Amino acid sequence: MNLKRTENYLSLLLIRMSARQRDSFIIGGVFWISFIAMIILSLIDQLAGKSLIIVGALVVVFGFTYLMVWVRLEMIRNMLELIENIREQEKI
Repeated sequence: MNLKRTENYLSLLLIRMSARQRDSFIIGGVFWISFIAMIILSLIDQLAGKSLIIVGALVVVFGFTYLMVWVRLEMIRNMLELIENIREQEKI
């Protein structure tokens, strides 16, 4: 790989990482707010029966979405580390 292509790919990965961090923050916030709201509403008996199942399923979906975004963010971080190592070897 030549140095210019490596630099371009590195900048692309940095942009993707910032977007994934933003997505992770937003989806994680929605997940935790909905999870805490579900617990509070079920404790004060405002959420019971079928509505609890529906809201619980929605919270599970938010949780899995957050995990997927976090995994993608970690993959990009690992790719960044790999590209930085390649860039250092090309400079030597």
